[in-house]
Amino acid sequence: GNINEQKPCPFSKLSKDNLSIQNTAKGTLLHHAVMTNNHELVRLLLVNHANADLIAEYKITRKGMSEIRMFTPFELAEFLASSNSCD
Repeated sequence: GNINEQKPCPFSKLSKDNLSIQNTAKGTLLHHAVMTNNHELVRLLLVNHANADLIAEYKITRKGMSEIRMFTPFELAEFLASSNSCD
């Protein structure tokens, strides 16, 4: 498959009304692959030794309240998986 092909995101119910996640600094291709739920690209990057320890800054907005959080790609995946936004 084409690694640039967009995959359906299980977080597609995210909206400005319930949760917004915006990269503000130091996001890598691995972070982007996690955000877009592109499993093929995540796998390809990790097999080719992408640095999974790099930390990116994200602005998290919920119910009109914003906070800045720092995530490695794996921490970002855990955060997305644990959010209740897909209910």
